[in-house]
Amino acid sequence: MDDNDDKSKSSVTDKFSVIVLTYNEERNIRACLESLVPLNVDIFIVDSGSTDKTLEICREYTANVFHHPFENYSVQRNWAFNNLPITTGWILNLDADHRATPELVTELTATFNQPIDAHVNGFLVSRRTMFMDKWIKHGGHYPTYHAILFRKGFGQCEDKLYDQHFKITGKTKILKGDMIDIITESLNTFITRHNHWATLEAEYLINTANDDTVNGEVIKAKLTGNPIERRRYIKKQYESFPLFVRPVVYFIIRYFIRLGFLDGTEGLIFHFLQGFWFRFLIDAKIYEKRKKASNASGSNQIIKFIFSFVFLFLVFYFFNIMFFGLTSQGNHYSPFLAGHLNYIQGLRSVLLNTSASILNALGFTAITSNTEMLVVGHQAIQVVYSCLGLGIISFFTAFVLAYPKPLKKKLIFIAAGIFTIELLNVIRFVLLGLYWNKDAAKTIDHHTLFNIFIYIIIAISLYFWIKNPVPENKEHAAN
Repeated sequence: MDDNDDKSKSSVTDKFSVIVLTYNEERNIRACLESLVPLNVDIFIVDSGSTDKTLEICREYTANVFHHPFENYSVQRNWAFNNLPITTGWILNLDADHRATPELVTELTATFNQPIDAHVNGFLVSRRTMFMDKWIKHGGHYPTYHAILFRKGFGQCEDKLYDQHFKITGKTKILKGDMIDIITESLNTFITRHNHWATLEAEYLINTANDDTVNGEVIKAKLTGNPIERRRYIKKQYESFPLFVRPVVYFIIRYFIRLGFLDGTEGLIFHFLQGFWFRFLIDAKIYEKRKKASNASGSNQIIKFIFSFVFLFLVFYFFNIMFFGLTSQGNHYSPFLAGHLNYIQGLRSVLLNTSASILNALGFTAITSNTEMLVVGHQAIQVVYSCLGLGIISFFTAFVLAYPKPLKKKLIFIAAGIFTIELLNVIRFVLLGLYWNKDAAKTIDHHTLFNIFIYIIIAISLYFWIKNPVPENKEHAAN
């Protein structure tokens, strides 16, 4: 072995200890600890006030029993990391309803009986969920990896109320053996717990909406990352869907497309409750809280929005008209503005030249001037001020700016909206250049029809824009 190999390997075989959290787990803890016996490792119990036989059973397997009041899962885990007298270099984190499979025990033994690459700071282990004595293999529920084994000092638990994951600093590897997660509780308890978790998740989503830098959330949402980062990325995409639509879409994907129905009757119960009902309940709680907040402050917000919208619309609308007057030949004509800052003529030129380029690419011959476009063999069209869509753009921009949303999202939506409006305008000019004539002008008011069409599109777009209200703690940033 050369010097580089020496540096990349630990000099002695590594050892690990196990931390198990407990609270009234007499029905689970023995099987959990029994599965760890072949590993011959130190086991640390952190109990939060059990009143059944949990501690009595634990002391049959280890003397390392500690007590700490339970605040939430992440606090309990991080307290254990910082306070337990662990002397080994690695930590394996389990709950009382977890079991190490024989395959995982064998792999852990082999892994820790030889030097571990010094660049590797953690291992991911797949969870095998057992529900009503049925292994849930489908619906995207297996394999799901969890970072439960890492070097001491290189892992922490996310400071979240629900759906916490362990964050490992540095490189990780995947172990092939599974960790069994046995759901031994009754359906009543299962539903009660998920109702509680739905409340926590709803509060979290409300408080962190539109915020990509949430305190406590340390797992990156990364499509090309490790399995945990990919799962967090998918969850972020899920959260961007409208309320009540997303649990339906998720259940269809999970149960039908990802073959959850192959898990049988037990799988139907599990996938429906955990994959649909639980997520629908989260959305219902979000809706309930938003509705209460809206009822409490809705009147003032509506008045503020209407005033802001009307004010901004009038400013934009009449500024454009005033500027058009200053850049058109007349009593108030300004040569400087017309020659250097004439955004109105600039927009008109872009629309005409783009339309002509499309027509030329289609095999026609289109010629433009400052205000007109002629397709050879067809009727010339003139693009006047009212054809530019500035009134519609003023309406759309004023509405979006007045509505309480984060400024960044407003600007992105405005840019996309203006681009769409003018793209449709270009399509209109192309069609007019080919098919417009004096006879059609007598029977069809294309300008009015186009405006109606555009306003319908804007109305639909704004409907979806306002369907997802800004969270309460973000209102100050949006105004």
